[in-house]
Amino acid sequence: MCRSWQYGNLDDASESAGQRPTLTLQEITVTVNAVCKLALQARIDPSGLDGRFLQRRKPKRECDGILHWESPGGLCWLGVAYLSTLLGDDSAQGRWADSDHDQDVGLTQYEIDAEPGKQYVLRQMASLVPSLLHSEPHWQASRMVQVGSWYGFDELRAANRAEWARLWKGRPVILGAEPAGAIGGTPW
Repeated sequence: MCRSWQYGNLDDASESAGQRPTLTLQEITVTVNAVCKLALQARIDPSGLDGRFLQRRKPKRECDGILHWESPGGLCWLGVAYLSTLLGDDSAQGRWADSDHDQDVGLTQYEIDAEPGKQYVLRQMASLVPSLLHSEPHWQASRMVQVGSWYGFDELRAANRAEWARLWKGRPVILGAEPAGAIGGTPW
């Protein structure tokens, strides 16, 4: 899956990471037209979800944050972990919000003295693991983010594109049918 959009001078591309189905990647590119203070945030936002926090952690190196979430009634759990990096300003350090406010759970903020015309790229990698797949989904999500980090963002995106190209080869073709798009513009 790949999604892209453009809003003014903000570009976004998101995709799942091919053969690592619990990983998702997102890259946001921002340019500014005047000198300014720019704040970019990566976060896990559970607002609007039913259930409760069981645990949230800020590991030292492995990832930016880990969340262990329980569904209403305690029927299942979800582990979420994320890692963010900022490209374009080597001096910017991610700052993790260390408060107990719900809006600060799993929040990493980068503050930049942005310059006009320069690109700032926020890359995010996240893993969502349900308890159906692992008895400790939050730790497994953390491990999956570590594995994704080891492979690297660009390599995961290339693997995802290659996997989709392979999957599209399996698209059925009906002999004698009109070519794609010939009937009312529909591709099927």
